Amino acid sequence: MEVPTLLEFLRNVAAGAWGPVVVSFLLEHIAAFQRLSAEAKKWTVLGVFVVLPVGAQALIQYVPPEVWETAQPFWNALALGFAGWAVSQFVHEWDKRR
Repeated sequence: MEVPTLLEFLRNVAAGAWGPVVVSFLLEHIAAFQRLSAEAKKWTVLGVFVVLPVGAQALIQYVPPEVWETAQPFWNALALGFAGWAVSQFVHEWDKRR
């Protein structure tokens, strides 16, 4: 699996491609969100889904290309760290079921 570049990731977020996956995953693991009422959760999710693509587009449009070049190695490290964590969670769940 190839990690998308930071700019590719942001373009996908701006297009609405990654938002639902990332937001759903993160919100499921945030205790404060879980304590909200169903109505508050609904409006919070709407707000996040509106702010994410607009924010991603603003970053793409207004941040100079040099910044993206400098940030790319850190993005790669973050993506690898997240992938390692995800694999560890999968293995943990698999091992618990054996």
